[in-house]
Amino acid sequence: MSEGILIFNLQEDEEEFHCACNGLNWALLVWDIDQLCRNKTKYGELSKETNDALDEIRELISDTRFDEGLKFPA
Repeated sequence: MSEGILIFNLQEDEEEFHCACNGLNWALLVWDIDQLCRNKTKYGELSKETNDALDEIRELISDTRFDEGLKFPA
């Protein structure tokens, strides 16, 4: 079994502490946005411009995840 401990000085590192505590919530938010864009482009009746914009958003999410080594929660 592996364990990891993060230690924060809450007076100095409060923002970093909140980011670490809310990482899963941020990942799920990005997942929801990606899936909304996917569903709108796959099933919605959208203009080409809107479809292209949503595809661009999905590409940005995918590229950034890859570049940063991030994965959506399983």
